[in-house]
Amino acid sequence: MKLALHHSTKKTLILIGFLFALIGALGFLIWTSNDYYISQAKSLSLTNRSINTFFGAVITSMALIITLTSNLYSPMLSRVFVSHPLTILGISYILLTNFFITITHQINVDHPWYNVITFISFSMTIISMLGAIPFLFLISKFVKPSYFVPLLGKYSIKNMLNFHNKARTKKFQDDELKQFFELIDVINNMASTSIIRRDKRTLKIVIDELFYILENLINLETKQYLDHRWRFRCEHFSTGLGAEAQYYLKKNKVWAETYLLQKILEHATTIFPEDNEIIPHICKKMTNLIDLSNDNDQEKLIQLQLMILNSILNHSIKMNNEITLTSVFYYYRLNIELLIEKEALRDFAIENFFHYGKLCLIEKKYEGAKSFLYDIGRILHYLCFESEVEANKKFISLVKPTYDLFKKDQNIRKDVEFSVVKTFWTLYSQNYTIITQNIKKSFLQNNLEHAKVIKELLSNSQFTNREFNENLISPAKLSGMAEKLAKDFHLEFKELR
Repeated sequence: MKLALHHSTKKTLILIGFLFALIGALGFLIWTSNDYYISQAKSLSLTNRSINTFFGAVITSMALIITLTSNLYSPMLSRVFVSHPLTILGISYILLTNFFITITHQINVDHPWYNVITFISFSMTIISMLGAIPFLFLISKFVKPSYFVPLLGKYSIKNMLNFHNKARTKKFQDDELKQFFELIDVINNMASTSIIRRDKRTLKIVIDELFYILENLINLETKQYLDHRWRFRCEHFSTGLGAEAQYYLKKNKVWAETYLLQKILEHATTIFPEDNEIIPHICKKMTNLIDLSNDNDQEKLIQLQLMILNSILNHSIKMNNEITLTSVFYYYRLNIELLIEKEALRDFAIENFFHYGKLCLIEKKYEGAKSFLYDIGRILHYLCFESEVEANKKFISLVKPTYDLFKKDQNIRKDVEFSVVKTFWTLYSQNYTIITQNIKKSFLQNNLEHAKVIKELLSNSQFTNREFNENLISPAKLSGMAEKLAKDFHLEFKELR
């Protein structure tokens, strides 16, 4: 991408240089020719009217572009457009060209500067004519969200750096903070419009930009040389947030991040139910954000991010879209793995994970329940890396009661058996004796029934899921050393061969 941009810029500069050289040579010939005098040029007033008409068309095009974009997304985009360097440069050039044309009309042909000013006027007019299409092309980019959404993000980052700057006055910081949240609201308005129009491409661009802003905000919090006093004033909260919640967020200095997270949650919970892309995309970005917060030891913020994921998971269960639901469970498990070393946050995440897994059973969302069941084994496996004793405690307090509950439903009973057997052999193959003894004692005392389940697992030749989702690979599949050991156990029963 950078290479392509470099070549494109290089070609543009070469073209501009060539045009300037051509215009300069032509102007020089006219200026110095003995056979032609600029003083003999006629119809300057006609030229002036033509140029003004041309400039009027350019300005009208600019006005239409920004009007259409502002009406579609947000009126504040007009301010962004007007203050953009490209717009200022274009309008300034138009005014300057008209200025020189006007001067040419005002001075006499015998004036010593007449030829020079006329040459400048001529050159600027030709440049205007040749540069009109490239200029309009650049201006037309304002219609594309892929251009102006990152531009808004860039402006908000600039505001963010300013209200973190110790050298700035308190009033200046407060003004920058106010502008920052105004820009955030504009970006969110575009997300709302995109949802109404079912424009997933624009919605993804907006969500990516919100997460990019959040990442920068989180990273700046760790810089001790910056000014963080703004967090104790000019708080900005979403409508409806209670006084106690506002006090908690202000006390823990996470109100700014929470505002952005709430906006992302609003978009996730108002998306059209049949969508299978946006919510998994948000969960993926949220996982990256939790990883960043984890690296920065921002535990209060991580807890809020997990609460956002809980709300998304709860919404996915009620949305009646099980493809999205399995994806959310997948990313939730990844977050548990990320927090494996932070006991309090890990336990908070695991307890919520089991809560929503059971909710899937209650709501009869069996695809989501299956995903949850197989993820239990992966979580236990990951916990064993840290401490088998802790993993065993989780098995006794959470996993065993959950398996017992799910076995009561005939629609999911077979997947419970598969999950138990797969978890057992995965852990057994890595010599985790304490937890495997408890699993065997609780669910696998009947060796023949155990071997029958293994036979079904081994006979499953389907490596991938029947339907496409984020997991892709079928969870009801043994592999590696676990498969070999389970196969050896199965072969001990001649009646099952």
